Amino acid sequence: MKNKTIWKEFLFTDIFEIRDGYYNKKPPFDGGEIPFLGASLFNNAVTGFVSENIINTYDKVGNKSSKDIRKRIFRGNCITIVNNGTAVGKAYYQEHPFTCSHDVTPIYLKDHPLSFEIAMFLIPLI
Repeated sequence: MKNKTIWKEFLFTDIFEIRDGYYNKKPPFDGGEIPFLGASLFNNAVTGFVSENIINTYDKVGNKSSKDIRKRIFRGNCITIVNNGTAVGKAYYQEHPFTCSHDVTPIYLKDHPLSFEIAMFLIPLI
């Protein structure tokens, strides 16, 4: 006899840690190695690349500031959801650390590591 899977409804907040994107005004792109995600339909929402130095220098509104640096870089292995513009609702898997605009909502599974395979299952549902 096979085990039977029982499906049920859930709230996103039951299984995901939901984070807010950071930048209201994107920092200058300097060709660094850290992806910057914005409200885009293309390229997994990556709109440019920045260095850690740029992230450490520019705050959410474009001023030079070294406050709140921990809020600026998001860990990978998450799903990001675009919440503005023509790409609203578009979801992407992010494997590596990134930074992003306030137009992007990173979500992390609470009780289980998010693999590529799990993300590819969840993204169409989102």
